[in-house]
Amino acid sequence: MQASRALRSAIVLATLAVAGAAGAGDRVGPAALAPAVGGSTATGLRGTLVENRSGAVIGRIGDVVRGSDGGLLAVIRPGQVAADPSAGALVPLVNFTERDGHLRATTGHTAQSVAAARERTAVETSPVPGDIRLSALAEGGSLEEMADRTPEPLPFSDLDLDHDGVLSTSEAHASMHIGDRWRSLDVNGDGVLDRSEVSVLYGDAPPTAEEADR
Repeated sequence: MQASRALRSAIVLATLAVAGAAGAGDRVGPAALAPAVGGSTATGLRGTLVENRSGAVIGRIGDVVRGSDGGLLAVIRPGQVAADPSAGALVPLVNFTERDGHLRATTGHTAQSVAAARERTAVETSPVPGDIRLSALAEGGSLEEMADRTPEPLPFSDLDLDHDGVLSTSEAHASMHIGDRWRSLDVNGDGVLDRSEVSVLYGDAPPTAEEADR
């Protein structure tokens, strides 16, 4: 009888140990992102329509940020043109899947609750580089290692958000391929980068049609 109880106790302890090890691994390992999310960048996801778990459109991705726990979060912005800029809900990127060509999040938010939410300003977050693949950001590591996993810099036109033909400091620093190289790239010292100054990033790639029209 005592041997039987001892055997049962040993089995229970072993089971708990295995479960605890699996739980610890789940906590420390990188969270898997859906291919449509992990293969994109923060800049690439901006403006993407998002559905809730019921399939109803609740808004668009306004940005991707990192939470205080290190997890990546999508800032869901209301769909209205005149929406309050402080409004927005935060949804973990691990909650996103792709369904019928749309991004769907396992969230109960509705378009109305997103418009009323103030999570964007109420929760402590930090920006993430706009041109690093989100799968690399989720895995962590140094920014240099992340940049290596995303070897191609964003097109100049994607960084030039206001379409004025030059990159301001904030526009240029959305690219980790520029980063601390800003001062050395700004050869004429005018405080902005034109396409010729960042051509070292693109080699002999010709300008896009949009850039050529400027």
